[in-house]
Amino acid sequence: MESYTGPEETANKASGRIEKHPVFSRTTIRIVCIIILCIAVYSNTFNSPFIFDDETYIQGNPALKDFSYFTSSAKADLLPNSLGTLKEQFRNRIIGHFSFALNYWINGFDVRGYHLVNLLIHLLNSLLVYLLMILTFRTPFLKDRTASDPSFNAETPKMLAFLCALLFAVHPIQTAAVTYITQRFTSLVTLFYLLSLAFYIKARLSERSPHRYACFFISLFSAVLAMKTKEISFTLPVIVCLYEFMFMRGRLIKRIVYLSPFLLTLAIIPLTLLYPGTPDSMIKDVSEVSQETADISRPDYLFTQFSVIATYIRLLILPVGQNLDYDYPVYSSFFIPQVWVPFLFLLSVFILAVYLLYRSRRETARSWGFRFISFGLLYFFTALSVESSLIPIKDVIFEHRVYLPSFGFFVCITVSIMLIKTRMPGQFNRALLPAFLIVIMILAGAAYARNAVWGSSLSLWEDVVKKSPLKARPHNNLGNAYFSAGDIDSAINEYQSAINLQPDDEEAHYNMGIVYLRRNLLDEAAGEFRASIEANPDSDDAHLNLGIALYRQNRFAKAHAEFLNALEINPSNIEAHNNLAIYYNTQGKPAEAINEYLTMAALDPDNAEPYKDLGFIYNKLNRSDDAIGAYLTAARLNPADAGTRFGLGMCYLKKKAFNDALQQFNAALAIAPDYAEARKYADYLSRR
Repeated sequence: MESYTGPEETANKASGRIEKHPVFSRTTIRIVCIIILCIAVYSNTFNSPFIFDDETYIQGNPALKDFSYFTSSAKADLLPNSLGTLKEQFRNRIIGHFSFALNYWINGFDVRGYHLVNLLIHLLNSLLVYLLMILTFRTPFLKDRTASDPSFNAETPKMLAFLCALLFAVHPIQTAAVTYITQRFTSLVTLFYLLSLAFYIKARLSERSPHRYACFFISLFSAVLAMKTKEISFTLPVIVCLYEFMFMRGRLIKRIVYLSPFLLTLAIIPLTLLYPGTPDSMIKDVSEVSQETADISRPDYLFTQFSVIATYIRLLILPVGQNLDYDYPVYSSFFIPQVWVPFLFLLSVFILAVYLLYRSRRETARSWGFRFISFGLLYFFTALSVESSLIPIKDVIFEHRVYLPSFGFFVCITVSIMLIKTRMPGQFNRALLPAFLIVIMILAGAAYARNAVWGSSLSLWEDVVKKSPLKARPHNNLGNAYFSAGDIDSAINEYQSAINLQPDDEEAHYNMGIVYLRRNLLDEAAGEFRASIEANPDSDDAHLNLGIALYRQNRFAKAHAEFLNALEINPSNIEAHNNLAIYYNTQGKPAEAINEYLTMAALDPDNAEPYKDLGFIYNKLNRSDDAIGAYLTAARLNPADAGTRFGLGMCYLKKKAFNDALQQFNAALAIAPDYAEARKYADYLSRR
């Protein structure tokens, strides 16, 4: 009778030996290492605040609080013009916006939830890099070519996948797409992009499996999700075609059938941009939608991008001097060294990719590596082409734009090192991989240090100002950071620096106006708000605050006009409605004030303040029942407001409901023991 050896032991009947199999495979250990190292690198980011565009795309985005924006094609048109690019991009990036809405629904504006989701997306992307490397080694071309390479063994694909995924996971340049919350658009589109490619490969490698149709559907569905997340996914069908003809085999007609659905997805982004989807929309001009700004011509943008792409490559090789907001010049001529030198460099890299593709057609031991490196380089340039070619974007360089293309670059690095390793003598051969792992650990430490800079608005913008001292925007944003920290004098200095560098900087003028308004320097505040409006007439907040400054100067008619201007630009501006209600109330127009407070309550049903103000006005008008109803709603929404309890007590007192009134006055005193008026009425009712 044989004894049971357990799941970790098997008997070798030929030798009689017991062989033990490891509980965890090497693949599992590698995946766990990728996850642990990635989490360690980003462990200091969870409390990093909302920064820069986060204030518009997350904190100031009304669509996050109302899912009807995602179900009604017309409602997006109601987004205020002051939201700028958010309104323009809402439909085309609806999946990214929906992910932020889910975040808000789960954890409000708790920044930790947003960072957690960003990290999970980055982890999935890193694991997809690992999977794509493994799958590529199973393609017909690489299976044939690696079989003829004597230095190639079963562990080579797994080691290459491990090194490439580690590089992707911990490289410091990725922090711009992971720690910067709004750039979830970039990391999320990369997730769908890589997922689509991975499942396409799975479908092609499973032609005789019943699962191939499911894999093909997931691939196509992921491609559609990518197209509705960010415009850079336009290159995905090109990459799928490139991959098909570089690594797969089969009859041409059959391959075209596989690729046709992906080629059809090329129409999704242009159609969304050209036809926004509302019945009254007109087909837009192609030149209008294929550029973010008219301030930079297409040739100038292209010339500049030669230098920008060279900068991206330098940062991938040596990530030193990273900057959130580069002060990068725009070049208007090809015939200057800053343009033609990087152009020649990039041209030589592209020629190298084509040459390696040609060399890989030969049956040589290293042809698999040549094909892999060629694909990596072509992938890098293709994935970068939307944002670094002929489509002018206001900011010519941002580090997050290299997140998706970096996969191709890291493929080149890891495969090149493996090819070099096979040609080195034994001692150096053995030392190369440990040395590479040390480099990866150094990069991980640099990424952790870079994330520490993102720890607060103050530290981040101080870093940017140090690196871009002649650019207005960093000074303005550093001023905001000082203002939030209570250092008003430093904030004024930074706003003034921004205005000196860029006299028509609407944001710096607006922020300076806010500072003057807080210090009750009303003439100076009004002047700054007017300067901001001159630079951007569609700023509802500038009109609102100009109205507040004028109101404090008792210039009521002009203040009223500015409040109306603010609401004409943005009918959902609650503060404008509130100030307009105050104006009507002081001008003896209670009916108009009531309408404004009711509008506020409809715009923000969870806000107790308009109900509290309604209670006050209703009580003055002797509409006691309406006043009590409004105060009760305010008390339900904000039970800890002593003023609401006092107002409710006064309403009950007017109706001679003395016990109810006493109860409310005591409730007010429980919240605010020093509330003198509540104490007076409570004592009076207690003596009755």
